[in-house]
Amino acid sequence: MQRGDPGSKPPARRGQKTKTLHRGANTRKMQERGPSRHSAPRETGTPDVHGFQDLFRAFMDNGPAIAWLKDDEGRHVYLNRALQQRFYDGSKDWYGKTDFELWPPEMAARFRESDLDVLGAGRTIDVVEETTNPDGSRSWWWNFRFPFRDSSGSLYVGGMGIEISERKRLEAELRKLAEVVHHSGEFVSLTTLDRRIVYVNETGARMVGSSPEKMIGTSALEVVHQPFRARVLNEVVPALAEKGCWEGELEYLNLTSGEIIQAYAMIFVIHDPETGAPLYLANTSRDITDRKRAEEALLRARDELEERVLERTAELEKAYLSLKRETEERQSLEERLRQSQKMEAIGTLAGGIAHDFNNILAGIIGFTEMVEEDLPEDSHLREYVRRILKASLRGRDLVKQILTFSRKAEHVKVPIPLSPVINETCNLLRASLPATIEIVLDVRSASDQVRASAVELQQILMNLATNAAHAMMEGGGTLNISLDEVDLTPPVPLADPEMKPGRYLELVVTDTGEGMTPEVMKRVFEPFFTTRGIGEGTGMGLSVVYGIVRSLGGTITVESEPRVGSTFRVLLPEAGAGAETEAPLPHRIPGGTERVLFVDDEDLLVELAHDLLESLGYRVTAVTDSAQALRIFSSDPSSFDLVITDQIMPGLTGINLARHLLGIREDIPIILCTGHSATVSPEVAQEAGIRAFVMKPLSKEDLAEVIRAVLDVGTVQ
Repeated sequence: MQRGDPGSKPPARRGQKTKTLHRGANTRKMQERGPSRHSAPRETGTPDVHGFQDLFRAFMDNGPAIAWLKDDEGRHVYLNRALQQRFYDGSKDWYGKTDFELWPPEMAARFRESDLDVLGAGRTIDVVEETTNPDGSRSWWWNFRFPFRDSSGSLYVGGMGIEISERKRLEAELRKLAEVVHHSGEFVSLTTLDRRIVYVNETGARMVGSSPEKMIGTSALEVVHQPFRARVLNEVVPALAEKGCWEGELEYLNLTSGEIIQAYAMIFVIHDPETGAPLYLANTSRDITDRKRAEEALLRARDELEERVLERTAELEKAYLSLKRETEERQSLEERLRQSQKMEAIGTLAGGIAHDFNNILAGIIGFTEMVEEDLPEDSHLREYVRRILKASLRGRDLVKQILTFSRKAEHVKVPIPLSPVINETCNLLRASLPATIEIVLDVRSASDQVRASAVELQQILMNLATNAAHAMMEGGGTLNISLDEVDLTPPVPLADPEMKPGRYLELVVTDTGEGMTPEVMKRVFEPFFTTRGIGEGTGMGLSVVYGIVRSLGGTITVESEPRVGSTFRVLLPEAGAGAETEAPLPHRIPGGTERVLFVDDEDLLVELAHDLLESLGYRVTAVTDSAQALRIFSSDPSSFDLVITDQIMPGLTGINLARHLLGIREDIPIILCTGHSATVSPEVAQEAGIRAFVMKPLSKEDLAEVIRAVLDVGTVQ
């Protein structure tokens, strides 16, 4: 920055001088030194000495600049009003004092050094200086110091300063803006009106294979590709003259590699803000080479595609239809996957709730059975107890439905033919449905075996058929039930991402009833969701079907249209030949006298089990802590004939407790009970050496049968 430029910092002989001004006293009147030896006689109309001093002070105090005066020893003899108001509040008497009496030593030393520079140079020196304001903020000043002598020959240093803080702030902002422009991702340049480059940023120079230093002063046309130079002269220049701006596509030439750079340019005129005269031409250009290449490739591909369409229309139509079908199938699979994940989450929640209900129901059922046994046959309380037991058993059945939906209910699965189950279920339906509903059966499967239980299959078909019949109760209609084989080996797409390729049996139940809206279809498998009135259903039927189908490795989908009807499609993996019958239920077993260790973290169930097992004749040790049970067993392993443990407990879970017990005594029979467990199945329990895996709640009779089966037979499947 050149000396005298208020927006620039001039070079200083001893570096920049930054002063922090402190507050001082109000200005004193300048001390009169007596008449000057060189005073000229006062002419008529000319102010006398005192009048001239007043005129001088008025002149200095009403100007925007700050001003000060020191003698050659650095003592302050004058400050104007602007300086006093800015930096002094009357707290110090500045007259006659040096900088060392008013300022910190380091500041005073710099001020004195500046004064000596002026006195030594014998001429005016201007410098941009930073000061500290009384409130602690910083400000910038363009200060002029100059030496002079009074009429007596005494030497003084005078000073005047103009604040340029706002200009410095704007300069800083401009430097930031220039930095942003310089490192912008676009070509930015500034040229004279005759297109000579005065500025170009790094990106622009790099784009054309040069450097900003080399490009300054050259013609902007040198980096424009030759075919486009005529366009600049014939189109861009007239547009700038007429409208002051132009935008469009240009091509630049990389001077190093010879590469053609395609760009989208915006060129506009910069005018003098005061006169409006044009000063410069500004250019911002964005590299669109890659985009243009992509567009050209796309155009070539389109042309090639059009040629292929003309030559092979039929083949392309087939490919298009195939692509459309695959897209629709993918979207359908994605929607089913989302629905599956949603139902999985609901199932997990339902299973957890079912566990707590099972523990509650186990206590209610057990104690109710014990109360019933102790009541006299003619007691009027027996009827109340039977009603409690009946309601509890209904609650147990509802929990079983919830567990079926959440796929936590366990059934023995064997290869079983599906068509007999369909025929039997249809016979039941014909006897129960009104005559206005016609049942049409179509079984076309030669091999119709699936790995399941008859109870599960009948539950699937009965719930679907009942749901369809309810949709046709008012106006009647047709209930179609069909069974067929489908081959879902590749490349046939699977209906569900979790399904495995192979052969499946497709069970389809269709009605001609009232149908469903899309909103209802999305929620049709949610538990407790129903469109029926109060007392007409629990909303668990289709949820149970969903849970059973998923547990069998299959999938279920629904299609429906309001006032047309609904179709449910169930796909179940085919099991092949070799059907087996389900294992018969064990017969009822009486009690015994064996020693039983019972473990459950529920106090109510421990109390119930103790009384119930003792009523069956067993000698019982019942505890609520699995760690305590392990200590009791470890102290005398031979004192127990059977261990019955809950699965979900604090500390050791049932299966972990069983592993510890079997590690101590490998022949100890163990029964594992649970109301719900996502981590333990009958297979896992059997691998751990557990003899029986049962779901709570159990009636007294069920528990007695399981105990005798384990003690007498050795295991219960």
